[in-house]
Amino acid sequence: MNKLTIILILLVAVKINAGIEIIDAVKKHSTAFVIVTDKTTFENCNPEILSYRDAIESENISCFILTVEKENPTEIRNRLEKLYKAAPSIEGAVFVGDIPIPMIRDAQHLTSAYKKDQSRGNFHHSSVPSDRFYEDFDLQFEFLERNTTHTNCYYYSLLPQSPQKIKKEIYSGRIKAPVNSNEKYSLIKKYLKKVVAYKKVKSTLKNMLMFTGHGYISESLTAWSDDYLYSKEQYPNLFKNKGKFKNLFASMSTKMKTIIMRELENPELDIALFNAHGAPDTQYLIEYPTPMSAKAEVEDIKLFLRHKLRSAKRRKKDLEKTKNYYIKNYGVPENWFDGTFSDSVKTADSLLAYSLDLYSEDLKTFDPKVKFIMFNQCFNGSFQNENYISGRYIFDNGNVISSTANSVNVLQDVWANKFLGLLDLGVSVGRRHLFVNYLENHIIGDPTFAFESAGNKEIADAIVSKRNDNEFWEKLISHNDLRIKALSIEMYFQTGNKSFTTLKNIYKNESSVLVRRHCFYIIAKHFQNELRNFLPLAIADNDSYIRRVASKIMGKMGGEEFIPALVKNLFTEECKRVSFNSKSALTLSDSVKAKKIFFDYYNNLPEYSKDEKVEKYYSYIFKKNTKWLREDIIEKVTNKDIKLRKRLFACRTLRNYNFVNSYPAVNDIIDNKDVEEKIKVYLVEALGWFYYSEKKDLILERLKQTLITENSELVKKELLKSINRLTEGPNEPFTP
Repeated sequence: MNKLTIILILLVAVKINAGIEIIDAVKKHSTAFVIVTDKTTFENCNPEILSYRDAIESENISCFILTVEKENPTEIRNRLEKLYKAAPSIEGAVFVGDIPIPMIRDAQHLTSAYKKDQSRGNFHHSSVPSDRFYEDFDLQFEFLERNTTHTNCYYYSLLPQSPQKIKKEIYSGRIKAPVNSNEKYSLIKKYLKKVVAYKKVKSTLKNMLMFTGHGYISESLTAWSDDYLYSKEQYPNLFKNKGKFKNLFASMSTKMKTIIMRELENPELDIALFNAHGAPDTQYLIEYPTPMSAKAEVEDIKLFLRHKLRSAKRRKKDLEKTKNYYIKNYGVPENWFDGTFSDSVKTADSLLAYSLDLYSEDLKTFDPKVKFIMFNQCFNGSFQNENYISGRYIFDNGNVISSTANSVNVLQDVWANKFLGLLDLGVSVGRRHLFVNYLENHIIGDPTFAFESAGNKEIADAIVSKRNDNEFWEKLISHNDLRIKALSIEMYFQTGNKSFTTLKNIYKNESSVLVRRHCFYIIAKHFQNELRNFLPLAIADNDSYIRRVASKIMGKMGGEEFIPALVKNLFTEECKRVSFNSKSALTLSDSVKAKKIFFDYYNNLPEYSKDEKVEKYYSYIFKKNTKWLREDIIEKVTNKDIKLRKRLFACRTLRNYNFVNSYPAVNDIIDNKDVEEKIKVYLVEALGWFYYSEKKDLILERLKQTLITENSELVKKELLKSINRLTEGPNEPFTP
């Protein structure tokens, strides 16, 4: 850093406290942004950070720089809140370098799928890394401790009196290198130069890749093709002569990894969207190739057996017993295990496995030219770890500037590409992310990244400047651009007392699946009293995503009137994911009533449609569901002869499985003075997931009464949290 630069910084820096300093914005605009960086990163990357600041300000956003030294997340959050309340208000932030990572506990209902038992195992691994801590100033947390090994991680518990929904005031992004060595500074410098260079030559969105991996959404081709139809409305310009939209499915090729890498290196590719399973350093793409001959099938079985024997060795199990188990139960000859531990066979098997998926290390062998990536995959955004794969995409060679990824696992039915089409209108990744309220989803890279607008340029600014302007959004509800129409519906109906009838009529008369999805979303989020009567419309929609969400909510509600539609889906639904959700929903219904309705329907089927195996299977399922609730959960919870760990697990089952018949038995257990405190806490917490249950009002009233008489402080805290959760409704209505 030269002397002139140091002098200029000192002239504009205003000391906030012993460790936090703010460098004021150079240009004054109506909205602002803040770069938050640690002082060591700022010293090492000073010219690049200042250039990044200038590039942001060239886009009509004032940009502050906040440097921190040894501050904890609470101090940084307080400073961000002050900047948000100041004029001009900040709309977002980016955390560059080693900014403390909030690790959130007691807030799994704010994730899409994370359900790890916090009372068992590693404290670090049962917490959710989340920058919602910095973005939603209404949420209230209690500081617990700092990790002594991972010193950048700070643990916080979501307080019972806090709002139990996320509604962000600002957006944020992480520019955090996937290494802990001093190399991180050179990586950050190189990355920021790439960002600045792009901002000088911004381009419109013309080319997109979407990929669906194996095992995802039940591998339903209907769900996959419906997303393609939905994409036509999200990105209309990509389906014109000069645009391109490629939609790949895992089973299309055994060489999909090569295809994906080649596509990502296409310099004309703007967005890549991955819908697949994942790990911190891995994108799972395809499964082992399907054998096409008898010889290939034999080799496939041999490969399976070798994997099982190697797994047994890793787990220190008896290898001869393992081998004899498969010989006896599968009738395979012993020589099919040959070569399991030979170097050449192990190498060949490893190479085959490596060819199926994309790993962080692969980023050293090719240079992705795509500009923005959405990782709708588990753990790809685990920025608390080294070598996290979304970070590799950002910081290794190539043109990737921004991405969104998840710090923990994510549900398959999440609406991942919601409002992604707004990027075509010049909306930045950060402004679009204001609508993403899961605890785990983060922007990795520059949150101010945007394409040049190919349409209405006012919308990008209106998301911030007109955020609560009802009159403005009401005028746009009839807009001919479906993306603006959908955005206006969400912006208008999310505030104040609006007409459900008006929204329902928009849905009924709308041919656009994009608009109908948003209508359904708003009804599920803000009109829960009317939702019950709306679901029969949704379950019959021609969009399979709407149907699969509707079937899931029907199960959560547990209404008898929904059972006929769910039963019908088992036999007539072409989308495997809707069938799967319908079957799961029936699990939560009254099994006696569900069984009767099922066999009334089944017995009226034509003879050619009947199958004895299906009949036996569902007879078993309905019997099992009744036994599961009464014996495996309710009785197990109260049986003190069973280990506490198993009883607590039974309590937790109710979080995912909101059985309609679990009330009032669960409430009676909570009120029982002889039941242990920990059991009560777990059951009360589980009841907080009954957002949609038709018994919700009864549960809520009972919990309020219990709160008055309960003596245990731990139970009272959980009662307050569950009462607030049930009152407010689900954080995200499509993934309750």
